[in-house]
Amino acid sequence: MLGALERVTRRGDDIGTAAGPLGPGALGDPNRVKVVVDGRGRALAFFRTPQAPGCARRDAIFQHLGVYAYRAHTLRRWVALPPTAEERDDRLEQLRPLGYGMIVGVAVQQVPVAPGVDTEADIQEIERWLAA
Repeated sequence: MLGALERVTRRGDDIGTAAGPLGPGALGDPNRVKVVVDGRGRALAFFRTPQAPGCARRDAIFQHLGVYAYRAHTLRRWVALPPTAEERDDRLEQLRPLGYGMIVGVAVQQVPVAPGVDTEADIQEIERWLAA
């Protein structure tokens, strides 16, 4: 996750975040947020649907990890902006800064993404794993 912080401090991106390889079935799972990353390591789109908006390259799609790095003035700007229609429709807060032209740098991890806890079924799976 330090890569996300580095994107903000060294590269000057407005926001840094992290992503990793998509696990089996993650592309089709609407509970897993995905990100399309360009060749410079910047987010082009965040989405839940099985098809990436405007992207046919499977190698440019990663699972978003939901962590952020930013400077205080960036966070103040982010929360002061009105939500975009896309943010409201998809329930993805990261679409707001992207929609207003802020640069979201993505630190892509090469290790598999740990399972997220986004649904009741995820909680039950984690409880089974902890009990074992």
